Amino acid sequence: MSALKPTAPPREKAVAFIVARLSSSRLPAKQLRMVGDKPVVQWIIDNLRRCHELDEIVIATVAEDENLPLRDYAEHQGLPCFWYQGEIDHVTTRLRRAAEHYQADICLLISGDCPLVDAEAVDLLVSALRQAPEAEVLRIENPEETVCMLEGVHAVRRTAWQRADDLSVRPEQKEHQFPVIGQQSQLFSWLTVHLPKKFYAQKHRLSVDTLADLEFMNTLHDQLQAHNKPFSLENVLALLETRPQLRGINDHVYQRQLIETKTRLLFIVDAGGSYGLGHLTRSAELARQIVERKGWPVTFVIDDDVACHYLEQRGFRTHWGTLGRPTRSGTGQPTADFDTLFAEHSLLLIDIFDQRSLPENWRSQLPGGLPVVSVGNAQPWAEQTDLLIMPGVSRIPQPVRDLEHKQQLRVVDGLDALILRREFFVPRSSEKDLDLLVYLHHAEMRQQLAQWLEQEQISALVLNEFCPDMAERMARSRFYLGGFGTASYEALALNACPICWPHSAVNRCDALRFYTALSLPPLLAETPEQLIQLLRPLLSQPPLELPRVQDNSARLIKQMVELIIGGEN
Repeated sequence: MSALKPTAPPREKAVAFIVARLSSSRLPAKQLRMVGDKPVVQWIIDNLRRCHELDEIVIATVAEDENLPLRDYAEHQGLPCFWYQGEIDHVTTRLRRAAEHYQADICLLISGDCPLVDAEAVDLLVSALRQAPEAEVLRIENPEETVCMLEGVHAVRRTAWQRADDLSVRPEQKEHQFPVIGQQSQLFSWLTVHLPKKFYAQKHRLSVDTLADLEFMNTLHDQLQAHNKPFSLENVLALLETRPQLRGINDHVYQRQLIETKTRLLFIVDAGGSYGLGHLTRSAELARQIVERKGWPVTFVIDDDVACHYLEQRGFRTHWGTLGRPTRSGTGQPTADFDTLFAEHSLLLIDIFDQRSLPENWRSQLPGGLPVVSVGNAQPWAEQTDLLIMPGVSRIPQPVRDLEHKQQLRVVDGLDALILRREFFVPRSSEKDLDLLVYLHHAEMRQQLAQWLEQEQISALVLNEFCPDMAERMARSRFYLGGFGTASYEALALNACPICWPHSAVNRCDALRFYTALSLPPLLAETPEQLIQLLRPLLSQPPLELPRVQDNSARLIKQMVELIIGGEN
């Protein structure tokens, strides 16, 4: 009788768990936002499906209504979804239970916000663990001056997750992706691996946590597509090597720490209808930079459907309401519960119409110690705020100046307080193929002007509504015509000369002050006839020498941080 041959041990089951929740505080539903023609999570799925060493791909999420679209997406993709019914913030237990449920021997933790997962690299990690049965956790070695850019991927054995979950006793240990493995590394057996050189580069964030990260990814995708190259980790790193300036799109984004004080900001803004969108876009830019530079979530209170859509597209949560006036009707948004909102937030910012006031007792309705910021409104009510921001050259009343000198109120004004939307201060082509860009609210004004421009054969574009590519069009224009406001400064940032058609006496005074402060001739008109008389010589002369302005949001955020820290002390 021949001897029996020893049987090989069964192949260890390797499962990739895509960790995702749609309730991210900085960019909600980030996993379903688009990079090129696919959602972030689809890039991850497609890359993992190219792996040879994986046995299964699972989307691991939490049983919240907000995550139902993610469960539906998994079903549409033919993938299992681990619908964790336990504590929503216990990430370690969720992954442990998922690994046990799917009987995974080797577990790949795949962050659901990192679209550049690489199939070759994942295969190398799994294979390394299979060949080292004594190892529980992989450590990727980083050569000098570079790091492995396989972001959001960790490979371990299930035993490591089980032990790490047992050891995770503090909230910050449960809420993150197994930090205790690094904190108590002596309790785990490690294997150091080396990946091919093409996966290493200077450190830079490749996860999508904010709108800036999403723009960064889409820029990389579009640049590679223009050269018929796939959107892959290897190609992205090669592109960043040749075009390091692309890192500037998101290199200011704050990396959250393991333990942080929860700081949330609440913005109340007038927008839509007769208020226009100037207050909204200004505050949205400031809020965006707060999210990116500090990692603090921002919620808006607004009562206009267009404004809500604008904000939600940019990753902000919204509530329906206002302050100091009747709330307008709208659809589908949660109604603001001000008592709860005020209690949940660390700072209140109010950006309301500059001629609008609040009741005398407005401050008494707020919790004690809640700092308040007013943006662009210096009415008497603003004297009760803690910080008054007056972007541009608008005049601040003397009583407010007196309070500032008595150190009862901080004031930041002038060009030091300028807030420019991101798209208006990024470098752009200087080619000017339009003479005039027009954005006026009144239909009759637009119609009269459009007739004259056509008659004179002037290269112009007349807009009747807000457009997403406003900055692109303004950058192409020699002159910009609109009511005086934030767009006048944004025009200067893009080297387009601003012309003002004021909509009120106050607007006219502000415009005159603007031209004087910036040493420009008073380019304003109040009738179609005056405008034509102004435009004829301007359009036929060499361009004016324009002053340059810049965004100073970072300076304003610093002031807000000091307010909040002071409040905590």
